[in-house]
Amino acid sequence: METSHHPSAETQAARKVQGYRRALLARMPNAHIVLAGLPPVDDYELVKCINAGLPSQGLEHVKSVLGVAWSRLAPVLGVSASTLRRYRASRTLPPDESDRVLILARVIGRTLRAREFDLKAARQWLFESNQALHYHAPIDMAGYSVGAWAIYELLGHRVS
Repeated sequence: METSHHPSAETQAARKVQGYRRALLARMPNAHIVLAGLPPVDDYELVKCINAGLPSQGLEHVKSVLGVAWSRLAPVLGVSASTLRRYRASRTLPPDESDRVLILARVIGRTLRAREFDLKAARQWLFESNQALHYHAPIDMAGYSVGAWAIYELLGHRVS
C-alpha cells in the first residue's frame, strides 16, 4: 500500500488556524489573510494585492479551513459552480472575488477567536442556523461586507 506524503485537509486546516493564531499573537496587521494562504501585510499592501488579484490558491486555503466541498463554497462567494471552476483554473482571482475571499477569511478569523481557536466549534457555529440572523447560517452571509458586519456584531467584536 502506498502512503501519501500530502497532509490531510484537516491537518492543513489546523496548520492555517495555528498560523493565524501566531500572527495575531505577534500583532501582525491583517492576520486573517493567513487563512487565505497569504502573509500578513498592512492595509495599503492588502489593497494592492486585492487590485492585482489574489492567487487562486486562496480559494483552496479557505475551503480547507471551512471543511466544505466546492459546491458549498460557490454560493457563499456568490458565484456559480462553473465560475468557481474557472477561478480555480486561473492563476489569480478578479479583484471583486479577491475581496470576497478576504471578507470570508476575516469572518472565519473572528469566529475562530470567539470560539477560542477551536476549529470544530467555529465550523459548527458558522454552519448552524442562527436566530439573530433570521435563522440563516452565518456562513451564508459571510461573503459580503454587510453580512460580515452583522456577524462581527453578533460575535461581539468591535468593528473598526
